[in-house]
Amino acid sequence: MTVLEAKARLTLKSILFATDFSATSEIALPYAKALARRYGATIYLGHVFPAEPLYEVPLEPVPPEFAHNRQVAERKMSTFLQVHELKNLPHQVLMQAGELWPAMSAMIRKYDIDL
Repeated sequence: MTVLEAKARLTLKSILFATDFSATSEIALPYAKALARRYGATIYLGHVFPAEPLYEVPLEPVPPEFAHNRQVAERKMSTFLQVHELKNLPHQVLMQAGELWPAMSAMIRKYDIDL
């Protein structure tokens, strides 16, 4: 009797690269890029910034000072992408206001993140 050995094949379609724009994030990016190339996966660059305001305000119009955290995060992401080229790699930027784990968890579910 012949025993067939089943080999599991790892497949990755989507990689969440969570960044706080620190030096540690920059060190981790080449690994995410290598995995994305190897498996033909999309990199989702995720960043969570503090929600503002901490007190209730009318939704429209939003006072400019309440958009500050988003603007800072968008500038940092833009700079990060200029320094760390991702051309020839499918990628998408995900920016979310709120608490870190609930926001990241929502990204993982919404984009069906594998890694």
